[in-house]
Amino acid sequence: MQIDYVITWVDGQEPGHKAARKFYLAEDKKRAGGRAPNKEETKHGFEKTTKIRFQDNGEIYYNIASVLRYAPFIHKIFIVTDNQLPALLPDFVNEGKCPPGFLQLVSHDEIFAASADLPQFAAVRPSFNSRSIEAVLWRIPGLAEHFIFSNDDFFINAPVTAQDFFINGVPRLFGVWKSVGAVKLRHFYRQMLAGISSYRLPPRHSTSLWLGARLSGGFNSFGARFLAVPHYPHPLRKSTFAGFFRANPAVLTRQLSFRFRAPQQFNPVSLANHLEIKRGAVPARPPDIIYLDDIKSPQHYAAILAKIQHSAGQFACIQDIGLYPPAAQAELHHVLVEKFRANLPETVRRHLLSLAHKAAEEAKNE
Repeated sequence: MQIDYVITWVDGQEPGHKAARKFYLAEDKKRAGGRAPNKEETKHGFEKTTKIRFQDNGEIYYNIASVLRYAPFIHKIFIVTDNQLPALLPDFVNEGKCPPGFLQLVSHDEIFAASADLPQFAAVRPSFNSRSIEAVLWRIPGLAEHFIFSNDDFFINAPVTAQDFFINGVPRLFGVWKSVGAVKLRHFYRQMLAGISSYRLPPRHSTSLWLGARLSGGFNSFGARFLAVPHYPHPLRKSTFAGFFRANPAVLTRQLSFRFRAPQQFNPVSLANHLEIKRGAVPARPPDIIYLDDIKSPQHYAAILAKIQHSAGQFACIQDIGLYPPAAQAELHHVLVEKFRANLPETVRRHLLSLAHKAAEEAKNE
């Protein structure tokens, strides 16, 4: 069984991408009556309001190195971008860290394009919307039936096997069952508020998971609950998406009609997971995952770094490095460069250590 690994990546500081995002942000603001986003919109994931979401801090290089070190069964890594190239990506091949053809770049042009099997397919481009992009990853040319989807800020932290992701060809699902009631109540309350005031409904993660579950049509068997999945690399089957969207092309077209994330959108991973559950997959409790999106204290941060250094937990997600205090950024880069030293090209190591040095200098000047 071939298993591919898919990473979504963007360099939001690249001039062309930055200019396009700024232009369409202005257009979106006009449609919203010219007002700025409110506090809740900014907090809960409007990609157009948070430039840090598009910032490249070298995370993708750690992700690739982690696959090379800990997941040797992976057939290919596909990197999905908006016609961009991680500058040092070719050096993984040039310095012999992986064979030619192992790293494949895929443009949004390819996965958003209409095709013979989806002739009515239409997408708003350019897209700055992760939920739209994730809904068409299954359309990557040459993608294996079985694949693992990873954001660029994930990495594998300890040895894994194919069986950690698929058993007899079926994705291993991890998550926690949550009640629909509270999520629905908050969602409909916010909808009502948006209808009678200038409040704008934010695209919350929990709501998108519920909407994905609802779309699968399995609520009679699930009961009043849905599977909430953690941040980790997600095992998926191409045929699960293909079968559903070919039968429901209007659902896909609507999902891709939003240039930025919107509250009406579903989480594609949640849709796939619940379709798999309808077929008999049984979710398990999530494995130990190292997750860092906020440094709560020096002790908390030290504990996270120790888990990374000692490979305590198979998966890790380090979000928004650029928001950490400069000294913490420098320390994290040093730990990760050392951990993946054998699988990082020399040019990449120098680049990542330069980011650490820059952060350390900022810390001195604070």
